[in-house]
Amino acid sequence: ESSCKCTPRSSCWPSSTIWSAFNRSIDGRLLAPKPYAWPCHTPQYDPVACSAARQLQNNPFARSEVVGAMQYPNWESGITGFGCPLNGSGALSSPCYQDDVSIYAINVSSVSHIQAGVVFAKKYNLRLAIKSSGHDWLGRSTAPGSLCIWLHHLTNIFTNDSFVPQSCPVSDPVPAVTAQPGVTWDFLYDFLRQRNRVAVGPMGSSPSAAGGFVQGGGHGPLSRTFGYAADNALEFTVVTADGRVRVANRCRNPDLFWALKGGGGGTFGVVVSATYRTFPDLQLGYVQTLFIAASATRSSHEDLIAKFVEVTPSMDEARLAGYFFLYTNYITLSFVLPNGTAAEARAAFAPLVSYVEGHPQLFVITYTVTSYPNFVQWHDGVLCATNPGVCTDLTGAPRALATRFMPRAIIQDSPAVLTNALVRILFERNFSPIFGLFVFGGAAASVRGRNNSLSAVWREALWHVSLSRTWNDSTTVKERQQIFQYLTTTDDILRNITPGGGCYKNEADYFEPYWQDAFFGEKYSALKAIKESVDPTGLFLCWKCVG
Repeated sequence: ESSCKCTPRSSCWPSSTIWSAFNRSIDGRLLAPKPYAWPCHTPQYDPVACSAARQLQNNPFARSEVVGAMQYPNWESGITGFGCPLNGSGALSSPCYQDDVSIYAINVSSVSHIQAGVVFAKKYNLRLAIKSSGHDWLGRSTAPGSLCIWLHHLTNIFTNDSFVPQSCPVSDPVPAVTAQPGVTWDFLYDFLRQRNRVAVGPMGSSPSAAGGFVQGGGHGPLSRTFGYAADNALEFTVVTADGRVRVANRCRNPDLFWALKGGGGGTFGVVVSATYRTFPDLQLGYVQTLFIAASATRSSHEDLIAKFVEVTPSMDEARLAGYFFLYTNYITLSFVLPNGTAAEARAAFAPLVSYVEGHPQLFVITYTVTSYPNFVQWHDGVLCATNPGVCTDLTGAPRALATRFMPRAIIQDSPAVLTNALVRILFERNFSPIFGLFVFGGAAASVRGRNNSLSAVWREALWHVSLSRTWNDSTTVKERQQIFQYLTTTDDILRNITPGGGCYKNEADYFEPYWQDAFFGEKYSALKAIKESVDPTGLFLCWKCVG
């Protein structure tokens, strides 16, 4: 069997008769995906559809309704494609290239459609892509010349107050929620809210609740309180490369279960449902602190960043969690204290606040402390303030990342080294803002009772630092390649101060140089062995995925 997949330009590609027969076998669910901006181009210009596409282009929920759309449109065109521009008014006469958008997609409404797709792709040696909400930062929800398994319309969700994984002894039931890939985290949070419970999911709540998020590890505002999403996964239902539906948990297919908890999406099979442990919503509620401080000079700005690094270990001890932005002349901290009081939040911020107030060239711009009674009100309150109307992270602009975990050790023992690296990135490399995710450590640092494929760096980290660049329709292929290159070389500053470290495989540099180590660490060889046993012919293929 050739290691190359069969593409539409090859003689091996199935004839239209074969595709028609396949379509009948899956209840007529076959679609021909197009790029998101397709209705805005002649000759197929559709004024109503085009106007809606332009209006909703930054709305992640709207983008996920379009089979060919990715959340970040650069993945529709890939690294070297010419793309399908959206901006302008009226009909566009510029070409709209298919590029990396799948040729066909199965609009899955039952698990049998997935099984049929897997068998068909295997028979004709087709490239498969698996898409639930299309958020993947490395473009793995699509592939050029591929058949896409589109999971957006599998929307079952239910809770079970005494869940026992299949084939496990009934001695130890736990409250759980089970969701299919068409359920968003946003919906799941609201669903649990009615039952006064919470689960660990992402801050940006438009991704799938049973997709690449959990399979890659899954961090969020509650991971410091309850562990990562992968730590809290109890069971998956998955269609494997042989076309079989398997249940994976600690008692059945435990190796596959271990791999699905952190080994990455799109690799070991098509997940059709995920079951998570749930927790009672936190009784003391959630205290949100927004702190913005500005600096008058570069040297005072270095003082500010140094102080923030210095107080991070005490903020860690105080159980704060959240997100921060470092700009060239101000910093923004958006932190939450789960199950705490406003007084505790103020006490945790006091050393930083008083330092800024006492420094002649630093200024407090904003310092607000707000209490919310439950998780959903806190989560929606913060995001609706940031993006009114959508109430989650916006998407729809091309964007690329380069990232690195910052272990507790460097923050605690070498704060000057870390500060210097951040300052260099801001001022010498002109990356502003640096986005920081302080959602590691705490309960997520422990491996007790958590047998999964997340590498040790996940347990050692306090921060994930993220650099990103955006561009527009007029950026050339060469300029885009230069942007990616600049991201990689800038991230080297962070790689060099964290030898043996890594980054989050779901939010990473497309050209991450030592990706097996950075994404999977010491778990890679075990993951590769499981991959070879569960998918011996390499049916499931994706960029920088295991195998």
